[in-house]
Amino acid sequence: MRIRRKLTVVVAALSLAAGAAGAALAAQLAPDPAATSARCERLAQRIDHLEAEATKVATRIAEVEAKLESGELNARQTERAEKLLARLQERQERLAERIAKLTAKFAERCADGDGDTTGGDSTVTTTGTSTE
Repeated sequence: MRIRRKLTVVVAALSLAAGAAGAALAAQLAPDPAATSARCERLAQRIDHLEAEATKVATRIAEVEAKLESGELNARQTERAEKLLARLQERQERLAERIAKLTAKFAERCADGDGDTTGGDSTVTTTGTSTE
């Protein structure tokens, strides 16, 4: 009987210790709100950067198209301009895909239910641009 009682006490003590260790581990693994906020802010900045780049590419596409339509280019210049236009359009498509992917990631990981998606002073609008 004594052995059984001692064994029960030891098992109970080990169970409590394991439970406390599990709770401490869970507290350590919980996401840090400051780190999450910083990560969301970096993601919003990355989206802003890509949108600025997309705007530059769109402007350059418009310039090249205007030059092609003007008729001022010789055959070699026209050929080079058409190749440049194709590369710029491919770049624009890649940027749009990347922006859409990051915006979805932002919405998934940074939305916290009260509308403030960054945890800071800036917010992302429906187009993905950041305003402060």
